Amino acid sequence: MEKVTVRVPATTANLGVGFDTLGCALELYNTLSFSPAKGLSFSG
Repeated sequence: MEKVTVRVPATTANLGVGFDTLGCALELYNTLSFSPAKGLSFSG
């Protein structure tokens, strides 16, 4: 299995009251990459 990359867009939903109903997409993303390993590890 090769590396898998996931890209998730940010929204205004968690900025405050009302933003969850009037939310809009932003040009910000969380990008996570996963690849197989022999052991369990995490680096941020």
